[in-house]
Formats: sequence, structure tokens, C-alpha cells
Amino acid sequence: MLRFFVLSLFLYSSAALCARNGIRVSSAEYPNILYLKKSKCSAIVLSRNWALSLAHCFTNRKFDNLYDSNNDYKAKVLKVKILSKERSEELALIKIKSTKDYWPERISKIYDKLPTSSDILFQVGFGRGINEKFAQSLKKTELAFSEIYEEKRWPMISLKPIDHLNAHPCQGDSGSPLFIEKNGVTYLLGITSFINHSQYRLGKKSDRQICKQANRSYFIPLYMFQDFIFNI
Repeated sequence: MLRFFVLSLFLYSSAALCARNGIRVSSAEYPNILYLKKSKCSAIVLSRNWALSLAHCFTNRKFDNLYDSNNDYKAKVLKVKILSKERSEELALIKIKSTKDYWPERISKIYDKLPTSSDILFQVGFGRGINEKFAQSLKKTELAFSEIYEEKRWPMISLKPIDHLNAHPCQGDSGSPLFIEKNGVTYLLGITSFINHSQYRLGKKSDRQICKQANRSYFIPLYMFQDFIFNI
């Protein structure tokens, strides 16, 4: 347990989560997911005026610009409201100013249960591929349920790679959405937080090395924080 805790602290940084073997998709398919270029994080756009990401993406800065998968500027960060710096609830509500041509569909509903092993789960974010220099492409990563991980007083969703896909989130994916499919309908379920892998003695590892070895990813389920998210 102690070794796992030390490992988690090492991996938990503002550089945070690159998509390993993710399928490239476009912002035309997922217009509500944008990239915080300075923070190197993803963000979920809730409306023309508000977006959601993670607190550690704004550790050293509070202002940034949001871009889509074509590297087109879509919004400016005006201010950031942090819920907490605790990992299981480190949400950042972002007030944004969208460009005149950016009209994302408003998100007003979140899936209100924790997932099980039978659910279809996938994450979409701006994670940098292992052989990519920059995290600017949008990728979809299908993942398998592992467990509900108790972090402090809140549960977190732990997912693992699907064996034949070996796909996994990494740097650039922090703040990206986790989706669940139910009866042909896709719902927003959680937000990407951090990763770990089975080698406890890391030493000095690069982001790419960590990405190659990652075998678990952790997500904050959003239904518990709807009062914070939609109090805008």
C-alpha cells in the first residue's frame, strides 16, 4: 500500500496524463472536447461560457486558450474555480469566452451511477501518442472496467487496457471525458485524473516510458459533483 501511494504521488503532476494505441477522431465528432495548450490538458466544454477540467492543470497558471483537433482557437479562459486539490475531487470549473463560430451543444446531464464490468467505456482526449512530439490530436481509447477505487472519502473509477487493444490514456488526457454506452446512447460519466503502472521503483522515467508501462487509469465520477458543475 505504501509503495502504491509513493508511486501515485510520483505520477500525479501538472504534466499528468498520452494516448497509447488510441484511435484518432476529430473535433467534428466531439466538439465539446478542447485542448488547453499551455496546461497540456484536455477540457470538457459544458456550454459556450463554461468548461470543466482538473485543478492540477492550473497549478502554475490560471489563464489559457482552448483549441480543437485542427489547432483552431475556440475559446479563452477568463477565470477558474477550483472545487478541491484532493485528487478524488480536484475539479476545475472554467469560465470561457468562445469565438463567434464556436457553438457547442450544452451538456446538462451526467450518468448517475458507477460502472460495472459489463459496461462499454471509452475516453476521448488530447493525449500524445508514444511516438508523437506534441499532444494535439484527439484520440478515442476504449477501456475495460477494473474496480471502484476508494480515494479518501470519494470513490474513483479504475480502468485497465483491453488486452487485444492495449490502449491507454496518458499525457494530455488529464481533464478529458470518460463516456459510457447504454442501450445505444452515450453518456458523460467521468473525467480523466491520473495513471499508474506495475513497476513501483520508477527512478527517473520520461512521460513516454510511463505511458508505455501504464496499466491502470483513474477517473473521477462526475454525478457526485453535479451541484458544483451545474451551479453556473
